[in-house]
Amino acid sequence: SLAALLMLRHQAPRAQMLLLRCCARAPDRADAWDALGLALMLTGDIPAAESAFGEAQRLLPDNIDIAVRRAEAAALAGNAAAELARLDLAAADDPANVALLTARGVLLGRQGQRDEAVDVLEAAVALAPDALVPIVALSNALTTSSRARMAVDVLRRAVALAPDDSNLRNNLAATLVRVHRYDEARAIL
Repeated sequence: SLAALLMLRHQAPRAQMLLLRCCARAPDRADAWDALGLALMLTGDIPAAESAFGEAQRLLPDNIDIAVRRAEAAALAGNAAAELARLDLAAADDPANVALLTARGVLLGRQGQRDEAVDVLEAAVALAPDALVPIVALSNALTTSSRARMAVDVLRRAVALAPDDSNLRNNLAATLVRVHRYDEARAIL
């Protein structure tokens, strides 16, 4: 889309204006609200980005990417506690919603509640074993909670799902180095 091209060219304010018009004309388009949230993040309007992601999530409540972006925007806007409370209530109503669980796990990790984050993200991965976002979030939570050996297995799973993702391969190699498995790390790179 034109908005995505503008963001790639570091013209987020122009993309933002275009996306505001798109959202006004087609308020039922979650992709437009999500893109608007991304443009607002790039321009530094984090509270407005959180709101845009919220509208996108209202339209697509099971979208994991949007749920995680909303949680991250809430944390950056200083609204982590309120977002965590909202996620707790929503997850109580829909305990098998992988998007809510993943967002909650990511937010718990950002809040330093690593053990709880790992538990929540393990549940999300169990419910959606082929969903990349919860698997990557779990690997991050394991790594930051000093469980690098467990993170290696989770990252291997992520790389198997997205073999062309160089960031995932680099993360796996870095984690292998942390557990002193240098030859394996070198082979990945």
